[in-house]
Amino acid sequence: MIMPYFKLVIFDLDGTLVDSLAEVVAATNHVRSVFGLSKFTECEVRKMLGSGQRLVEKAFPEASPAELEQAQAAYLSYSEVHLLTSIRIYPGVVDTLARLKRNGVLMAIISNKHSMLSCKLLRHLGIDVYFSAIMGPDSSPFRKPSPEPIIKLLGDLRVDAHEVVIVGDSMNDILSGKMAGVVTVGCIYGYGNASELAHADYRISSLPELFRVPLFGKFPYQTVEKAESTPYIPLKGVKT
Repeated sequence: MIMPYFKLVIFDLDGTLVDSLAEVVAATNHVRSVFGLSKFTECEVRKMLGSGQRLVEKAFPEASPAELEQAQAAYLSYSEVHLLTSIRIYPGVVDTLARLKRNGVLMAIISNKHSMLSCKLLRHLGIDVYFSAIMGPDSSPFRKPSPEPIIKLLGDLRVDAHEVVIVGDSMNDILSGKMAGVVTVGCIYGYGNASELAHADYRISSLPELFRVPLFGKFPYQTVEKAESTPYIPLKGVKT
């Protein structure tokens, strides 16, 4: 089924709009050093991302609940100070967001990064103005891959599921989107393995490729510019 048009695009943040892996690794290893533990490699930390479980729970599997809360507080404190030192925005992100906004599309963030850190990062990059809502795990009792953050957002913005697309790089994003009944787009350039995105409705290798997906050919308002008629990457069983 082709949507007549869509009204809202929900983006993941880390691994979708920005590459923050170096910052996540540094914060994780800082906390491990506080607890007298050895450092993880970047590859090891990357494998811990995207499950829905808090990173500190994976990084400190033997910790008690009280120690986990101490680790989480130390992680947030370190990240707040060092957040902006090593994060870069992916190519084409700003142009993509600007084009969506020109065409009357609402945009929001649902991230498993704390909303305070997300807001600070987006302001620093100058792209916070594009988003009608920025949600983190502190914004709802549930976190991705639960569909509840999406359902809450749709209610807040008064948008129906069939008018919504979620774009992300991990199984969290795809599973939450599927359960919430929205169209899913997997970013194969992010942190997740290709297998994690196997059930996404579409996959893209850069954010501007959104405009190659057929459903992005129409907008709530008259299009300012037509999407390129270039190939997209559909998955088996996708309805178009």
